Amino acid sequence: MHVLVRGGWQQRLRLGAGLILFAFAALHFINTGLGLVSLSAVETFDAWRTSVTRSLPGTCVLGAALFVHIGLAVYKLVGRSTLRLPRWELFQIATGLAIPLLLFPHIVNTRVSATLFGVHDTYPYELLRLWQDSPLSQSFLLLLVWIHGCVGLHFWLRLTPSYRTFAPILLVLATLVPAAGIAGFAAGGAEVVSANTSPQAFAAFKASVNWPSDHVDALQRYREWTWYGYGTLLGLVVVILLTRTFLQSRHPRIPIAYVGGPQVTAPVGPTLLEVSRAYGVPHACVCGGRARCSTCRVQVVEGLETLAPPSPAERDTLASIKASPDTRLACQIRVVNRASVLRIVTPGRVNGVDRGGAVGRQGEERTLAVLFFDLRGFTRMSNGRLPYDVVFILNHLFAAVGDAIEAEGGWIDKYMGDGLMALFGRETGPHVGSQQALRACRRIDEAVERVSGELKSELGEPLAIGMGLHVGPLVLGEIGHRESARITVIGDAVNTASRLEALTKSPACQLIFSSAVAELSGLDVTGLAPERVEVRGVREPISIYRIRSARDLDLKFARKSTFQPAHPEPVSINPL
Repeated sequence: MHVLVRGGWQQRLRLGAGLILFAFAALHFINTGLGLVSLSAVETFDAWRTSVTRSLPGTCVLGAALFVHIGLAVYKLVGRSTLRLPRWELFQIATGLAIPLLLFPHIVNTRVSATLFGVHDTYPYELLRLWQDSPLSQSFLLLLVWIHGCVGLHFWLRLTPSYRTFAPILLVLATLVPAAGIAGFAAGGAEVVSANTSPQAFAAFKASVNWPSDHVDALQRYREWTWYGYGTLLGLVVVILLTRTFLQSRHPRIPIAYVGGPQVTAPVGPTLLEVSRAYGVPHACVCGGRARCSTCRVQVVEGLETLAPPSPAERDTLASIKASPDTRLACQIRVVNRASVLRIVTPGRVNGVDRGGAVGRQGEERTLAVLFFDLRGFTRMSNGRLPYDVVFILNHLFAAVGDAIEAEGGWIDKYMGDGLMALFGRETGPHVGSQQALRACRRIDEAVERVSGELKSELGEPLAIGMGLHVGPLVLGEIGHRESARITVIGDAVNTASRLEALTKSPACQLIFSSAVAELSGLDVTGLAPERVEVRGVREPISIYRIRSARDLDLKFARKSTFQPAHPEPVSINPL
């Protein structure tokens, strides 16, 4: 739960103020929702609520929370160097800026009128006035406040491991509370209007609440002042943002190189995360740049000495993941000189390999090479890490492994947690496909070593892997139900390759491939000792080769193979 309080003091203060305001809004919704029960229930709850919120301590806390939350939000907006943000952040900014336009006039009509003109702004008074004058705008204000608060809570709480467990319950509450509030507002408004339809009843009601008939102009003037003041504030924000953009365009620019990515020339001033967003460089950031999640962290390859020391918020977050001294948070550092950085966790990418081709619901039998890949010690690696860190690390690994597979003409059929299955030879045939698969194993070994070096400060130890490779006839076709159907393979060769990968665990080795792969590829196995093993699910023992490190495999192939697959040509078969 320590992740809940990470971030700078401004972020924590704004969050605390927001929680106070959200609690106040929730009480309002509950109070209004009691209109579904009776008007007397509304008044009873309102009397208890106002005894807290209208007290001197309650007034000070609410007032401070309102101005602190708005003030710090505007301050953060003014400090941004780019508005290229995730959609949820843009939504939060838009709703946050819109709420005061509707909220300030409501405060004038209630608390200001009560304080300055002695109006008894009871719930029946508010219901009658709002139901007659502005039922839609008031309902919109309530929903706007509620949605703004719920989005903020979601992106705050989602960093905690237990949030997924309670999310369905919170979603139900987040839906029912405003629904009951809007329905109660309609029911209570209709009831109080119905009770005061006659001129005599309405006159008596106005007298009982000291209706501000003589102060209409003053209240309207106060409402206009709030609009003018807030509009001036927004105009000042726009001027500051435009001025900063203009000044940055005239300042010298510095080169920033992303390892494995582009090089950009950026102005001095923005954070590295803002630079990434401004120039369209993919950069992971789960918490939205609040120094809480660590997913935007980078390894500073060049220019570390020119960066300012970590702030307490950044230092706290980096310490929680035991980061090395050259690791920094991109949302906190401002690059002032030439720099080179490695994004330690990067967003997952979509594999663009054509998996379908002409294969439809009718299956085909093909002889393909099947490779199973598995990451060793995944459970140990996951312990003590945020779920997002684990996912991003796996994606970093899978991106490198996927590149190695694609470079040899293979395609990834499926991912299985910390492992995957890849296929070779669909377009080139089983002879070349087996050669491609063996070369891909060597590339994968090299890629994993490279990833281990890049993530050395994150992992603490090199990544260990196991690979099993077999070749044989398989059924290739679209399997599944409706939209979930996908092109995949089934057959004994898949099961055998999976069993061979499992055998790499004891005794430990990195790669096991069958003699069928060696014979079909034409691999020169001189110096390699074949081994007969029992494989679960296979009737007869099969001959295999154990390889401690795939990069040490001497890949010399004969021009022709002596091995004949069961089905050298594709044969169409009817689906089962």
